[in-house]
Amino acid sequence: MIYFMVENRDRELWSRLLVAGALHERGISSVIGSQRVLAPNLDTLPTGCVVFKGENKAMGGWMGLAKSAGHAIAVMDEEGLAIRCPAHFRKDICPGLPVDVTYVANEWQAEHAINGKWTGNPRLDLLKKPEVYGEPERGGYLLVNTNSSGANPREGSIKNYYAMCLSAGVFDDREGFIAHLEHDWACVRKIREFIAAYDGDVVIRPHPGESPDPWLNLYRDNPKVRVATRGNHIQWIRGARCVLHTGCTTALEAACLDIPSVSLLVGDHDDSVFTTNHDPFASTGDISEALHMVATAQAANVDSDGLAHRRIAEDLAPRAGARSEIELTYTAVSGVDPYFVAKAKMGLTDLRDFCGKWGLDLPLREIGDSVFQVG
Repeated sequence: MIYFMVENRDRELWSRLLVAGALHERGISSVIGSQRVLAPNLDTLPTGCVVFKGENKAMGGWMGLAKSAGHAIAVMDEEGLAIRCPAHFRKDICPGLPVDVTYVANEWQAEHAINGKWTGNPRLDLLKKPEVYGEPERGGYLLVNTNSSGANPREGSIKNYYAMCLSAGVFDDREGFIAHLEHDWACVRKIREFIAAYDGDVVIRPHPGESPDPWLNLYRDNPKVRVATRGNHIQWIRGARCVLHTGCTTALEAACLDIPSVSLLVGDHDDSVFTTNHDPFASTGDISEALHMVATAQAANVDSDGLAHRRIAEDLAPRAGARSEIELTYTAVSGVDPYFVAKAKMGLTDLRDFCGKWGLDLPLREIGDSVFQVG
């Protein structure tokens, strides 16, 4: 059995289903579901391989439990897809975790991850069929993707955001966190400066970790600016004439969809972190130059072969152990922060909807709250 632990349904479910589909072709069954529900069951589940989303400190306890129960440990990295800086990439890795293999987006990341293996990332495989995300409701706008959850946390409390970062081991000290906040505020100011100078239709899509309210309040009376509070980011990218950002994975996804992007640099160290702030992507710290780039930008030449999910399935297959019908001891978890529960909340309809769009014929069985056996 292969067990896929999901933290964020919107970012992880579909890529896991792609891998599960490739495993099903090999006669291997898998379980996909909320990590908050699966974790208490790890010591009673049939031995197999547990697949996590990352190698941060917060995963350590669950990985230790899974390893002690005899499971292999794999990671499908979700944090490093557009990361360029090795030091930043390593920030999300807690040394010493019992990871047997980490599937990463490119060759150099394999050198830094725990037992790294270069497979590519299935999130880019999904862009081979962008229609699964739905059609954009209109087009021709400049899409501004923000990425400032520290300055503008969704839950409205920087203190809570700091506690979450500490639990994941993201920052070595308070000074590092303060520098992160300063960068986020610099990005917010830069975006506001650009929009004030831009004469055109703008859609702002706040990062899912941000609260949309400050943006809604700021541009409530501006008829040229809309703040997107629904729909997925791929839909909004597909309708855009250009994507503006301050360092974001969405610019890489835009390139795969042949949509231009421009990065606004703020002049500090974090500018170096994202691949999408460097050639072949357009970037500048000058507002006038950014206005010109938005008007003339061409999409960066980036592509994916669409086969990362198959490479991952091929490597996972020998780690799967025997197939069995799974029954959970704990089918739901109580006493967990509702925010984390909501992030992974999914139903059988969510899985069937994607399988229908992608053309996957997978046996699906709900076995717990937001947990499903596939195959």
